[in-house]
Amino acid sequence: MRSVVAALGAVLLGVMLLVCGQGLLNLLVVLRLEQLGASRLAVGATMAAYFAGQAVGGLTVARLVAHVGHI
Repeated sequence: MRSVVAALGAVLLGVMLLVCGQGLLNLLVVLRLEQLGASRLAVGATMAAYFAGQAVGGLTVARLVAHVGHI
């Protein structure tokens, strides 16, 4: 039972670090775009395109890995 909890804790810690990194990246992109003088529409479009790319990548990566093979 302890090994299961330890393994689950490691996975949750990894996910937490990834989510925190994602949040910091989003914050830095928005701040940098505003520093460069981009309009709010451009900032919003940039962030929307970023997340749209993540969604498309998440939907297509399984097919790519199945075709190429896992490393």
